[in-house]
Amino acid sequence: MALRVIPDSDETSLTSEKAGDYAYVDSYKVVSTTLNPGLLVVQQAVGVYVGTSGREGATCRTVRVRGSEDRYLYRVTAEFSRREKIENPLLKDDKFSWTASLNGTRPFLMALGFEADFTVSKPDGDKFCVKCTNAAGDPIEGLTAETAEARLRIAGARAAFPPALALDYVGTTNKLAYAGRPPFTWKCMSIEAAEAEAEIDDGTGSGNTTTLVYWQVTVDLAYRAEGWATEAFDVGFNEIFALKKRKICVPRVADLPGWDSGTVVQKAAWVEQFRANDPQALYSFDSTVAAELAKAGEAKPEGEAPTVMKLHGSIARVWTGIFPQPPA
Repeated sequence: MALRVIPDSDETSLTSEKAGDYAYVDSYKVVSTTLNPGLLVVQQAVGVYVGTSGREGATCRTVRVRGSEDRYLYRVTAEFSRREKIENPLLKDDKFSWTASLNGTRPFLMALGFEADFTVSKPDGDKFCVKCTNAAGDPIEGLTAETAEARLRIAGARAAFPPALALDYVGTTNKLAYAGRPPFTWKCMSIEAAEAEAEIDDGTGSGNTTTLVYWQVTVDLAYRAEGWATEAFDVGFNEIFALKKRKICVPRVADLPGWDSGTVVQKAAWVEQFRANDPQALYSFDSTVAAELAKAGEAKPEGEAPTVMKLHGSIARVWTGIFPQPPA
């Protein structure tokens, strides 16, 4: 039995010559002097196998042997390719990028400064918190304020990507300090992941490559100095008095003329008089002090600015080991 191998130039073509990549297809005609020599024998006659080195450092990826109506004629097609060998992406450092912008969607309940149009409250660090109220202390609602918001994007390669873990952390805030900022000031806005492949050194010292399948993950975090709690004025038409709810419409001892300038003895007498007339009329008075601050759920004196409540609607989680710290 004799086999004649004829390179088929009409079927040989360059299929890719992108930067770093090189691929082509070689085709051969094989003519046999005997009937049905066998596909493996035909391939052995060509001498091309998966893994055979080709031109420009390319490697044979697939070999196909096909017969024809003429049982003495066969065609052999071999696909060669070379991919650029890159550094293992899992060994590369994560990339960090920052942006900062104004966000105008935050309810305008508190600002920082000394504007005369606001009621100054207690100091908060080295600044003063001021509540948005009118001259009578009534809250002005429905406004929004511009606030600075920083975005941190973290991009890096990971060997695996568990979607359930991503769902557990999207929308959460930092329970512990992160990136030099206190708890509850960072929020995870999104996590994206895409499967990718890379040709890397196979580690055998032969110069050959192996295909690494990994995940390219991108995380977006947002920072607000004031935190992410939803704020609302503590206002309404009812108050809690003596563990019961009542309408804020009864006389209050603190509304008496001269209350602010009265002595402790005078105030105690006024309280007893009010108790006799209206057992529920007592407002924020303790016989041991001149006047205590309003208790939770009790109405404040007229004209006093309302309290701002912070409602933490986001789950706080420990980010350590989940989100890498950005460089200082």
